[in-house]
Amino acid sequence: MKRIKEIFLSLFLLASLVGIGWSLGWRQASLGLVFALIWFIISLVLLTKPPGIPEIVRHDTVSDLPIVRRTDPFPVLPVPTRLRISLCVACGVCLLTWVALGW
Repeated sequence: MKRIKEIFLSLFLLASLVGIGWSLGWRQASLGLVFALIWFIISLVLLTKPPGIPEIVRHDTVSDLPIVRRTDPFPVLPVPTRLRISLCVACGVCLLTWVALGW
C-alpha cells in the first residue's frame, strides 16, 4: 500500500506508451520509451548525488593557495522519493514525445 504512487506512475507511463503506439504507431512508441528511459536514468543519477556549488575558502589554509570546498544546497533524497520524481520525469517526457510527434 505504500508504493501506490509509484505503481500509479508506472501504469500511467505504460498507458501513455500504449496510447502512442495505438495513435501514432509502435515505432514512435519505442522512440518515446527510449527517451523516457534516458531521462529516467538521468534524473535518478542526478537525484542520487545532486550537483554541489564550489566555494573558495581562503582563511582555513596553511599555504597561500585557496581550498575549494563543495557545498550541497540540496539534501540527498530517500530512494522512494527519487524513484517517484524520476517516474514523473519519464511520464512527462513520454507525453511530450506524444504531443511533439502527433502535432
